[in-house]
Amino acid sequence: MSTLEGGNSLKPPDTPAKTEANKEAISRAGLLTRLIALLLTFSYAMMANSLALWADFAVTLIGFLALLTAWLTIRAVTRGDTEAFAFGHGRLENVSSMGIAGMMILSFLMIVGIAVWKFMNPGPSSGFGIIMGLACNGAYVLINGWVYSRNLVLERKTDSPTITAQRRLYGYQLLSNLLMVVSLGLILAFANQQWTFYIDPVVSLILALTLLLSATKTLRSSALNLLDGALEERDQLLIMRALAEHFDDFAVLHGIRTRHSGGRDYIELFLEFEADRTMGEVQETIEHLRERVEGLVRGADVVIMPTRSPPAPLN
Repeated sequence: MSTLEGGNSLKPPDTPAKTEANKEAISRAGLLTRLIALLLTFSYAMMANSLALWADFAVTLIGFLALLTAWLTIRAVTRGDTEAFAFGHGRLENVSSMGIAGMMILSFLMIVGIAVWKFMNPGPSSGFGIIMGLACNGAYVLINGWVYSRNLVLERKTDSPTITAQRRLYGYQLLSNLLMVVSLGLILAFANQQWTFYIDPVVSLILALTLLLSATKTLRSSALNLLDGALEERDQLLIMRALAEHFDDFAVLHGIRTRHSGGRDYIELFLEFEADRTMGEVQETIEHLRERVEGLVRGADVVIMPTRSPPAPLN
């Protein structure tokens, strides 16, 4: 394939095994950094009179549980039983990402509740934990930024609902760290001024809305992947284009089935061939057509079935 069609052909694409290993390594690294963050957020929340820091601890705890779920899922996919799950573990990844989204929504509800209470009971934030929280959030801007970028690169290489959910979660965590640095810095710079009493709830509500938006995107994409919907019209036209190019190589097109399930595309073509052709000739045509469809619809699993009748309808 030319460089214009396939991008930079000088760098060979990662193998599926290497991609899965990268997914597990990135998820494991993120889980370890989140465990350290959990211990730190609990420490500085205990030493400060700041509901925002307690909210930060609560969100970090739920984020840790979400990443633990993601890591266990990716580990199961990487080392899973391919005989028992012949079509892969894509649905498991989607269920996992929906679980992560559910935990993000739980975080949203907790933050909103804390912010409303803080608006009704404004007061100054103080204690050594404020300084410690500022330092730790500053460090985690760099750490979460690095993990977020790794997830973003991997997401562009593979269609994985779990990696997408992790990327969104780390994007939220990065934004949370930046806002915490700004808010805690303002609290320290303008200590005991009355307007600073409302920094905690305002920042918390901003984070809550961002988290809710990310969670709804994750839920929507995961739910669609579980519904076995047909491929988009653009992909359907590409399939018809490949069939038109091989119009003289088969006798009758009996049917086309497509579905997007578990983050993967599946295409089934039911073709009838002339009775006087040998099986070797038919197989050669099938291979050429399959390669053409796979080249047009990237990453699709294509099956071409020689048949003399249309496929049975599915209930």
